[in-house]
Amino acid sequence: MKLLSKLGLLVAGAAVGACSSTTPTTPVVPVATDIGGQATHVGSTYSAIQDGALTAIPGSPSTFNGQPLWLNTGTHTVIAGYESSNVLALGGYNSGSLIKGVTGVLSSPAQTGTATYVGRYVLVSPSTEASSALNTDVDFGAGTIAASTPSGIVVSGTITGQQYAGTVTVNGISAPLEGGFFGTNEMAGSFGNSIFAGVIYGTK
Repeated sequence: MKLLSKLGLLVAGAAVGACSSTTPTTPVVPVATDIGGQATHVGSTYSAIQDGALTAIPGSPSTFNGQPLWLNTGTHTVIAGYESSNVLALGGYNSGSLIKGVTGVLSSPAQTGTATYVGRYVLVSPSTEASSALNTDVDFGAGTIAASTPSGIVVSGTITGQQYAGTVTVNGISAPLEGGFFGTNEMAGSFGNSIFAGVIYGTK
């Protein structure tokens, strides 16, 4: 993920014959936050946390709904992703081991109120993937996120600041979920256990 920042220098002009001065001012540069593990995109290489270490994902992703997706069942590298100018979320398996992370610039000013974030979930297992529309209801006042699908996927979580933690449950089996709110209208998170993993994302 490439988070762009600008550094500026403000130069005070001087009238002819008067004393001149320059006053450098540095704008606040947004700082990326890692949530549930780091995720990076540098050049053509994506990386995320696997077995406690930042690990490069082999090969180049295909795209699904405009988002990165690795489906190499031969090497058991199946990873779902969501990427924008504000955040990168990755969740899946690399050589059969869980790999995941979310890194992005959290919303500032903070997102508030209640909203429905319209997006998708992308779920992968070591041998397959599934995806569908997902509408996530968020109540910042109550500190909750919630979503469900006709296929039986249930998302629930608790908000702290501009981050959330919770679970994604499939057929009664739950995987830990971590994510946050980014830009002015985005949410994204990654989840995973030994059986399934993936990402959720949406915009309001």
